[in-house]
Amino acid sequence: MGRNINVMRALAAGGADPLLATTETVFLNGSNGRRLQMVANTTPLMMAAGAGRYRGNYPQFTPEEEKGALEAVNLALELGAD
Repeated sequence: MGRNINVMRALAAGGADPLLATTETVFLNGSNGRRLQMVANTTPLMMAAGAGRYRGNYPQFTPEEEKGALEAVNLALELGAD
C-alpha cells in the first residue's frame, strides 16, 4: 500500500477530490504477497493512516513506512480531511 506524498500532491494539484471515499469493497494481492482490503467508504485519510492493514496480514510499520504514513496523513489533513 503506497503512501507516495508526491503522487498525492500531483493528484490534488490536478483537481482530484482529497475527500472522495471509495465506493466498493476491494481485495488486492500486493506485490509483497500480502492481501490488502479496501472497504467501501474508505477515505484517503484512512488509507494514509494504514486502513487495510490488519493483524496477521501485515507486520507493524517499518520506521520508513511509519514516516511515509505520517507525511501522507498530514498532507490529507492539509487538504481538508478530518
